Amino acid sequence: MNLAYITPGASLTGLEPELVCKVVAVTPIAENAVQVVYTLPDGSPKIRLLSPDDAAGIAPAISERPWAFDGDPDALKG
Repeated sequence: MNLAYITPGASLTGLEPELVCKVVAVTPIAENAVQVVYTLPDGSPKIRLLSPDDAAGIAPAISERPWAFDGDPDALKG
């Protein structure tokens, strides 16, 4: 993941092993580094410095939906 795409409010995996964390704040530190303030699932705050090497292991958290609105509307018209 590109460091520029890490924004407040994002839910990410890879900041902590096997946890989904929520980004609270992002502060650029240098051209290729940012400081990320985030919370763990229990609400505990954490701070971490990230470089492009760290960003390779970070990804948006994706949860599966139990339902969706992506069906064929014409098939529903009976």
